[in-house]
Amino acid sequence: MVKSKKKPEKGDIKKEEICEIFDIEKAGKTKEEEVCNVVEKKPATKEQIQNQNKILRNIFIGLGILVLLIIIGVYYVNSLRHFEYRGIKGDVVKEGKLIFYQIGIPIEVNAQEITYNIFLRNNPEDLDEIPFKGEMIDFEQLSRFSDGAYRLVLNASDEFDCDDDELIAIGNMMNLKALGFRIVRDVNATCDKNGRYIYINLKKADVSEINQIGNACYELSISNCEILKVTERFMTEMIVKDNEIRNSENGS
Repeated sequence: MVKSKKKPEKGDIKKEEICEIFDIEKAGKTKEEEVCNVVEKKPATKEQIQNQNKILRNIFIGLGILVLLIIIGVYYVNSLRHFEYRGIKGDVVKEGKLIFYQIGIPIEVNAQEITYNIFLRNNPEDLDEIPFKGEMIDFEQLSRFSDGAYRLVLNASDEFDCDDDELIAIGNMMNLKALGFRIVRDVNATCDKNGRYIYINLKKADVSEINQIGNACYELSISNCEILKVTERFMTEMIVKDNEIRNSENGS
């Protein structure tokens, strides 16, 4: 055990008494002996102080970089698990080799609010490459039918054979019921000039894009069997509009 005792200062030289206690065994008994020595304690030089400051500075810089790397790492991991697009927040879900973008929509069932999950196959940000020429109608301008739901009429000018992507696309659009829509197919229906329901027509084209052709009517042009991307682009616009309406009703 080492103890230090400071001696009174004389001149510029500081002295310090260093004592160390040893355990000494005599006649089968252990006895503590204290041995002391006085040493000179020289003040640190300017160069030593500068070196110490550099070491402390480097330590603090290293700690700052480490904290920054941790923050970046956490943000990166969260970006792999979650996404945000125009006010919509969702989760990235992996099912084997497939990646889904899950968006939760609050719905009311039996007077209780639950979450209805819509799964997209494409990242909403990547879908921005599909031009949307026009704007999504405010749902409150549509008519509610006798069952209390809006109507979305889905027709197709052409037949699609896209390795079942067309079936997935239509199945996905059925999930828009979470936004209060009933999706129907009526080959006799056309764009309603009064905008009572949303009318969608799917057709083959040289360029994939979405065009608004009426107050609540849209033409989805599909090139190279990009039916999944184009329909999900339209769905995303509807989900964004639904979120905007909910936020305005909640005053946020």
